[in-house]
Parts: sequence; structure tokens; C-alpha cells
Amino acid sequence: APRDALDDPSQAMGGEWAFASGEYFVRAGVYQLPVMFLDERDLAVVQRSNDGSVSQSGITISPHRARNDKFNTVAIRIWDQAANYVQTPITPFRADALVADDGAEIAQEVTMPAVFSGAQAYHIAGIMLRDSRDPLTVTLPFKMRAYQLELFDTIALTLARYRWVNKQFRVIS
Repeated sequence: APRDALDDPSQAMGGEWAFASGEYFVRAGVYQLPVMFLDERDLAVVQRSNDGSVSQSGITISPHRARNDKFNTVAIRIWDQAANYVQTPITPFRADALVADDGAEIAQEVTMPAVFSGAQAYHIAGIMLRDSRDPLTVTLPFKMRAYQLELFDTIALTLARYRWVNKQFRVIS
């Protein structure tokens, strides 16, 4: 199954994959420059249907993530190259500042079957922590200018209403 073939390598590169509109999309866990700059003029807030009626399409902003979706410590198991590729737990990756902010240690157990070194596992754990702590999700209706965007593209969005100037977002759906 594609899931079995893509989950482990995408985790090993700190990235993600998806299948949408008959295509596979794969993204490595590295910074990507914005491919498009959008602003208020690109929003399609007012929509007209074939019968002539007009509706207002809203902007949805979700600034929070549920506490049970957050974590500040990653307990990692890898197939350690130094231990002849035997599944081995390594010292948990702990973000002390996040533990202090949360008031308690919230651990997430992760097995990394395609990772063979502790340094790589810690790097991936750092990416996982960063992504779990970035809760801002925005759903926006855009005009056709944004039609060419693909899954995992990065955009820079300027909306004076929210005081966003070239704020970067990744297309997730």
C-alpha cells in the first residue's frame, strides 16, 4: 500500500505526503520559500450562484490546538545502526521551555523505522515539536489567481484586517 511505502521515508526526512486529485505530493521538512504573494484583492468573499443569489463566504481562523494534540517531549525508538539495527529507545527529546510553559511534561511516543541515528531522530523530533506548536489554521476563499497553488505550497499572505504582512502559510488542503 502507498501508505506503507511513503510513511517511513517521509518521517525520516521530517516531511509529509498526501494523495489529492489523483496525484501524490511529498514535502521534505525544510523551509520553502513562498511561491505566491496574496492579499485582500485575491479574496473571493462574495460569491454569486447561477440563480443570481449572493452569499458571503466566511474566513475561518483557528488559533488554538487542543491540549491533547500538544506535546513537549518525544520518546523515540529507532533501529540503531550502532546497535546492529536493533530497535532501540534513545534518550527522549525534551523541550524544557515548552515543559515550563505547559506546567508538566507531555510525552509523545514515536517509532522511527527508517531512522538509524540518534542525531537524525533528534532533528526530526524538533520538527515534530515545532509543527505541533504552530496551531494557526486559516481557511480562505480565493479567486482564480490562487488556482495554480498545490498542496504543500507556501504562500505569503497580507491582510491588513489581521495585521498580517507577508505572513507565511502552507497549503494543507
